[in-house]
Amino acid sequence: MATYDVAIVGAGPAGSTAAYRLATAGARVLLLDKATFPRDKPCGGGVTGRAARLLPFSIEPVVEAVIERLDCGLRYRHRFSRSARGPIAYMTQRRLLDHFLLRKAAGAGAEVREGETVDPTALDARIVIGADGCNGSSAKQLELAENVVHGVALEANYPHEPRFAGAMVVEIAVIRGGYGWIFPKGDHVNVGVGGNA
Repeated sequence: MATYDVAIVGAGPAGSTAAYRLATAGARVLLLDKATFPRDKPCGGGVTGRAARLLPFSIEPVVEAVIERLDCGLRYRHRFSRSARGPIAYMTQRRLLDHFLLRKAAGAGAEVREGETVDPTALDARIVIGADGCNGSSAKQLELAENVVHGVALEANYPHEPRFAGAMVVEIAVIRGGYGWIFPKGDHVNVGVGGNA
């Protein structure tokens, strides 16, 4: 009999949420990640309202701003702005969000191992979930990454700018297959661009 019902490689949002759901359902879960948390990831840190509603718990403890307006542009020419009566997105930072989700999984009973690389095929589990992304070891070792289109993102934090309070700015198609963003946080704005490599 396997030691674990499920082993999950990758403790980002997908891996930690899967571990939480499985552990609360009574499964014996192992959650592994090569990083030690908290750790940074290149990401604007926006969680859509829809994604937040799909989570089995609130992320309010790590939310730095609530967004109710979207300012959107296409190739710096066509622009529109939309406001909503409720949250469009919640702004956080990946180092905060990922660590919060990892702690939720551990609190639900998942065994967490940080700072470990692993061969997914050698895990003592009935089921293995590869949640370490397209650049992770799971996809490569299981030969699932052959046709993956890789992307690149650059982001930086700048001092808070009041004109961006409550709004997120997205500029679509500024580079091939990607977009640029300005996302307000508690004491700064996150500015970035990402697209196909």
